[in-house]
Amino acid sequence: MLNYYLTLILGLLLASQLFAQNEPIPDYDFNHKIPVEQLREDFVFYISLLEKHHPGLFKYQTEKEWEEFLLASSAQINCAMTEHDFFSIISKVNAKIRCGHSYIKPSATHHYFRDTKLKLFPIDIKVIEGKIIIEENFSEFPFETGSEILAINGIKATKLMGELKKHVPSDGFSETGKHHELDNWFWLYYSFQYGYPQIFSISYSKPESAEVVKIFVPGVAREDFFKEENQTPITFQLLDKPNNESIGYLKINNFINGNEVKFKKELERIFRNLNKSQTAQLIVDLRGNTGGRDIYGAELFAYLTQKPFNYYDELLLKKPSKKYLKWYHKLKFNITPKDDEFYNYTSHQNLNLIQPKAANFSGMVYFLIDGGTFSAATELSTIAYAQERGVFIGEATGGGLSGNSSGFSVLENLPNSNIGVSIPAIWHQMAIGDLQETKAGLNPHYLVKPTVSDLVEQRDAVLDFTLQLIQNNNTTVSKNAGKFLVE
Repeated sequence: MLNYYLTLILGLLLASQLFAQNEPIPDYDFNHKIPVEQLREDFVFYISLLEKHHPGLFKYQTEKEWEEFLLASSAQINCAMTEHDFFSIISKVNAKIRCGHSYIKPSATHHYFRDTKLKLFPIDIKVIEGKIIIEENFSEFPFETGSEILAINGIKATKLMGELKKHVPSDGFSETGKHHELDNWFWLYYSFQYGYPQIFSISYSKPESAEVVKIFVPGVAREDFFKEENQTPITFQLLDKPNNESIGYLKINNFINGNEVKFKKELERIFRNLNKSQTAQLIVDLRGNTGGRDIYGAELFAYLTQKPFNYYDELLLKKPSKKYLKWYHKLKFNITPKDDEFYNYTSHQNLNLIQPKAANFSGMVYFLIDGGTFSAATELSTIAYAQERGVFIGEATGGGLSGNSSGFSVLENLPNSNIGVSIPAIWHQMAIGDLQETKAGLNPHYLVKPTVSDLVEQRDAVLDFTLQLIQNNNTTVSKNAGKFLVE
């Protein structure tokens, strides 16, 4: 259950590899205009796929709101336009669903042309308190980390942020999820809205300065700032505590590991060693964990609880399609009708009552979360929160509290523009009991927002706060404990 940008980068890499093996570079006319009739055909086809297959289409909107948005969007398709201009329209339709697992991507030839021929915004940013803050600079101009971007090409930052967010898919009304996406893919969403200018006029102010500086910088090639990161899925260490006790620190970067046996063995090894060390406190860091295999979340929680638990209440999908679902054979014999619209998918191990592991941890648990905590990582967080199994610190998750649309996906290219779409087919309803839906992710017990000075000084404010909390022996908290929220 990967979110948008993880799936997108896989598509980028595959497209690049495809064309690298089939030189010469394919011809692509960026300014070629597709006839309006063909664009309308693509639009109708895309909407029909969504309405036929997406199980959470009306989870966060009414049918009337959806219809009104579609009418306004279709009205913009009133003339021939380039693939990029058409993509800019339907990317907002994709975001309107409010599903972080739904995505669209430009055609493979557009991907390749962009990554080899076009210039892109040369700065990685961090959204802090709604402001665009410079985190890493790839231009030749010496921007300081922590500087605030006030305008780009004459568009003020507040307006720019508002326009870019219209393209960003996220679960429900999650602002932290959108901010995390922009932290990682600002240049991409900027191109969705504003295209590919050769030169960027940037107005900014340095850290702790009111002076506004305006500078012109050229865009950079994708290869100049693309960094392929191979994160270790799990890391564990013991942190020293002043009174000679130790604190377990378990960092779960993702749940993507395809080797299930290896993943399970690693968890078992960690928790056996954790219990052997007689550590009373454990920090589980899920920040930036955008998900992966949902069974891994349940596997981890089985080490954090001392009683049997339910993970999913139910899995719902619309009538599966042999034409579009690669795993149709797995669905066909494992569904039962629920009502006139939905089927129950019954063959998933997370639907069973799950037993705690023999090496389970009985001490105090502190979960660190943020807008990058998504999909399977949010599912784990939700179950732990509903079971009152620990204290949550940081910012609201990017994933939806009650569940998400993910799992098997409908994959298709629109017939005329060749824009790719991916539509998750299964709604995963979490077993959260009477936990109240927020429609904007799981809120922490303690709200800790990193500041510009934290960024500049490379300080982990959330972890520091957690260690101080442990030092003060704060070990009890109940669910929905809004009174504990701190800035």
